[in-house]
Parts: sequence; structure tokens; C-alpha cells
Amino acid sequence: MLDWIVVGTFAILRSLIGYSTGYGQPEFSFAFLMLALISFLVVLRATFWPSQKKPGCSPKNSVNILSLTSLGGWVALSFLFFIESIVLKQEVPAVWALLVLAPLVVSPCEASPRPLFAATLPALCAVAEMSGAFVGGAFRVTSLFSLVGSVGMGALTRFQGQKKRLTLEEALRAQKERERALVSLRDAEVEVAARIQRSLLIDSIEKDFQVKDIRLEAITVASNAVDGDFYGIIPYSSRKLDLLIGDVMGKGIPAALVGAALKGAFLRNALQLIVANPTKLPEPAALVEAVHRALVDQLMDLDSFATFQFIRFDSSTHLLEFVDCGHTPFIHYDRALATCWFVQGLNLPIGFTPEQTYWPFVVPFLPGDRILFYSDGVSEASNERHQSFGEQRLADIVQQNAFLDPREMVRRILNTAMFFASNEGFKDDVTLVAVALEPDESFHSFRSSREFSWERESIKGVENFIFQIAKEQNLKKITIPLQAFATHMVNRILQETTASSNEEKKANLPQKEKIGQEELEPLEADESEEALIPYEGPEETSEKLELRAYRVEIMGTAQWVNLRILYYGAPLPWQRGMAGPLFYPSHVTKGEVSNPADLVSQSQEKTGQTERYPLEGLRSWMVCWGMGGLAMVQGLFKRE
Repeated sequence: MLDWIVVGTFAILRSLIGYSTGYGQPEFSFAFLMLALISFLVVLRATFWPSQKKPGCSPKNSVNILSLTSLGGWVALSFLFFIESIVLKQEVPAVWALLVLAPLVVSPCEASPRPLFAATLPALCAVAEMSGAFVGGAFRVTSLFSLVGSVGMGALTRFQGQKKRLTLEEALRAQKERERALVSLRDAEVEVAARIQRSLLIDSIEKDFQVKDIRLEAITVASNAVDGDFYGIIPYSSRKLDLLIGDVMGKGIPAALVGAALKGAFLRNALQLIVANPTKLPEPAALVEAVHRALVDQLMDLDSFATFQFIRFDSSTHLLEFVDCGHTPFIHYDRALATCWFVQGLNLPIGFTPEQTYWPFVVPFLPGDRILFYSDGVSEASNERHQSFGEQRLADIVQQNAFLDPREMVRRILNTAMFFASNEGFKDDVTLVAVALEPDESFHSFRSSREFSWERESIKGVENFIFQIAKEQNLKKITIPLQAFATHMVNRILQETTASSNEEKKANLPQKEKIGQEELEPLEADESEEALIPYEGPEETSEKLELRAYRVEIMGTAQWVNLRILYYGAPLPWQRGMAGPLFYPSHVTKGEVSNPADLVSQSQEKTGQTERYPLEGLRSWMVCWGMGGLAMVQGLFKRE
């Protein structure tokens, strides 16, 4: 671009001299003015050329094109001066020396011979002027000196420019070599870090590592070579194992280091608790609490946090106990209903706050069931249309492939997610852990269920149903707690769903009917709360669940009894602090179930209340949501 600026400067000066002093003929001044205008347009075009997004036209291409066309500018300028000198037949200003020197000075470091070509034509014209071709044949000594001087200065400038170019190219090659060496070193460090991560953050799963009746498979795919996802497996015995799966905020080596510290803290504190009490395993909540105390201050200082789930599998009792700290809900395939449940705790991620109470939850894990743990990297994977893969797709895959072993299930999920996000790829780390419980011939359980109409009067029937099952299964000790839990939860479900239904109906009323309550028309029979719409359910079961009904299900083993209330609708509101044990408030006489609906959680107790009576036998209760709008409240009771 500088060539065109110099050419334009020469041309505009010549045109200004011609118009201001009357030098030469007007058409020559006009020709030089046109060349100046062309130079201006070329420079203007070159300035905005890189910003124009045309196929095959990059900023580098535009520079090359401009460099080639600049030779035409020098040729045009020399040609105009040459024609003017011939036509005028008189002594003209000696511009040839400047035209020889200018392109060499403008581009001294250019590797191509273009500047030499640009200087050739004015050099020939200078020789012609020196021999007197323009002024009647008289030899001009001044033209000789100016030509020799310009050629000498041009040659020196060209030599120094080429020397500088070679020096710069050598320095550039050395810089690129250093950058390549640095990249190779960085890649080697990342590869070492990745190997360390695979050794420290990701446990290998060998055949002899399996716990009896439990099969497990895990896989992790990093968005970078090193990521913040981690999982660990601790087999305590042939029947029990602990699983830790987590995700540290961020990516790369810092996240991996925090993950390694968190996993190491779990192993260290587990060992300390076992040494302190070698007769029993540390409770999951106690272990998470110990890790929280050890790391929360450091994590808060680093402005970092981690979500994780700590799960204990016990194949002897067929129970799964877990503590969830802000991680994605895991998917539980319920073989009995052939559906999937989303199960999640209520605790915040570790590193959010120094004060937290960790609540463990216990759910049955029966033969034929499947469990899938996953990170948000797979559920939040998006395609080119910005659609998320989503938890529902995960649940559908688990439900449709529940017959597969964990290894095949994990591969199928990963392949499906990769195909879904093929163009975009995974934006975050992906971790999948699938667990299956094999059939156990020694496992014995009972299961009974009954549907009840969607009305408060059905609660008496629920109590009678529970009493009947408790009598058949010899559950006398926990009969009253089972009744209290069921009636309390049914009351809450009916209250919440009825309130939501009324609000929805009011929102959908015509404007006239919203004016006053007296103008409301009565509902038709099939629109009333008692109207039942059947739900056919999966083909594998002959049982039926109804939309305007709820199901109470009791199942149990020799160690525990699980009571579930299933219904279609929004999950029961369940917030942090509501996960603790349920109590009778102080105004209820101990041992007297005057109104089970008065049960409260620990967070709902009044300040200063000194007496409280726990619901006996209740080990854990929680709210789950399922596929197709199915929701559930379940409570697990100790049988003895």
C-alpha cells in the first residue's frame, strides 16, 4: 500500500505543478491527476479489503494482490513522465533518479524482484535523458550523476534491506522453533498430567474388583486432556462398596488438582474414621461431613467448589445409601414398574458455605434394577440447533436398554450423545457410571399396592390397607409410623395438587367468569376431582395407575420396609432442610397419633420447642420424579 501512496504523491505533485504554473500541456496534468485519483481509490480499497468476507479472499490474499498491482502504478507513472518528455521536446525536471530510488526505498526488505522491475523503466528513461534524447541530442552530465547516485543508493538500500530480511527470517525461524519446542513440552506436560489424572482421579474397574451381585462400569471423556470430573470406588467387602462421583468447577489442570485433593480427602478421612472405630464402617454422612470440615475453607479461599455424590451399595440388604451435594440427579430404573426415577438430594456443593448439615438418603436397589450416574457434560451437550441432550433422553435410553449389562449401556449412551452433538462436540467433561444388581436366589421380599381415589376421604382406606399388610407381614412395631407417614404425605400431596389445580382452573376461566365467584358455572361430572382417567402403564406389568388416583405401595424384606405413594402431577415441594427426620410436634401426646398430618420436619419446628417425638423406625424419606409426569414420595423404615 505504501507503493501506491508514493505513486499517488508523485502524480498529485505533478498535476498541482501543471495547474498552478502552467507547466506542460493540460492533458498531461489531467492524466497525472487521474493517476493520483486511482492511487487514492486503490489505497482506500486496500484499507477495507481484509474486513470484507468473500469466499477465497483472506487478508493475506489481499496484500499479495495489492503488491502485484503496485508495479502497475510505478509503470504508469514512469510511462506518463516518458511520454511528456518526448512530446515537450524540452528540458524537464529530472525525476528519473527519484523514480529509480523510490520503489527500492519503499520496499527494501521485499524478497520478490518487484521493486527492481519498478526501478527498471525510470532507469532506462534516465539513460535516454542522459544521452540527450529529449533535448536535441546534447549529453547531460547532471543526469548521469543523478542516475549513478540513485542506482548506488538504491543498491545499498536493497542490500541492507535484504540483509535485514534474512536476519528477520532467521529470527522468525528460531522463534517458531522455540514455540514448537514449548508446545511439545506443554503437550508432554499435559500428557503426563492426563496420565496422573487417570491414575489419581479415575479408578480402573477390573473383573476381580466387582462386589458380589453388583456389576459396575464407568467411563469419562475430557473436554480437554485434563478435566475436573472424577470418580472413585472403595470395595469394603464382598457385599459393600462405596462410589464417589464428582465434578469440580472449571476445566483443565486446576480443576483436576482440586478433584485429586477432594478424592484424596475422602480416602484419608475414611481411613481415619475406620481407625477410630474399627468395628463398623463410617456412615456416608459422617464421612462427607469430615471431608467438608477438612476442605471447605481452602475451597472458599480458591473461589472453587465441587458437586459430588457419595453412594454406598450393600448387596446383602439391597439398599443404596447416598449423600448428594449439588450433583446431577441419578437415574434409577425401577424394574417392577419398568420406568425410571430421577433421584436427587438437597445439599449444596462443597465449598459454597462453611455451615451445612448433610442428610443421607436410602432407597431400595432390587435385582434387575439399573442405576446411572452422570455429569452435566452429557445432559447439557447441545447440537447445531442449540438443543440440549437432556435428562429425559438419558432416561429413555436407560429404560429402553435396561436389559444390557453396564458396559454396553454406557457405550450406547456415549455413542448416542456423541452422535447428537457430533458437530458441536462436548463442551464439558463427560462422566458415566452404570450399576446393575444381579438376580439373587436368596433374596425374598413382599410387595403389595392399592389405588385410591383422589379425595381426602380415601385416607381412611389407606390406613386400613396399611394395617392389613402390617398384620400379614408381622409389622406390628412400625404399623402406626407407617400409617402416620402415609396419611401425612397423602394430605400434603392432595393439598398441593388441589391448590395447583384450582389456580390453573382460575387462570383458564373466561374473563366474565373471573369477575365474581357467583358467576362461576358448576363443573361437569367428568371434570370434577373425582373423575378418573386410566393410565395403561407399561406392558410388562398388569397393574394400572390412574391419573385421578394415587397408588400406595408397600414392599419390604427381613430388614426394611419401603412405603411409596405414586401419583401423576408435580413432585411434592421438597427443599433444603426438609430432608431430616419427621417428628410429632410437642402438642401431640407421646405415642398418640391424634392427627398424623401434624408431622413436621426438623426445619419446620418452632424455635424454642423442647419436646419432640420422632417417627419411630423411619430411616429416610424423599421425593422423586419420574417419566411422563409420574411423581413419588417414599419412606424407608427399619423393620426391627
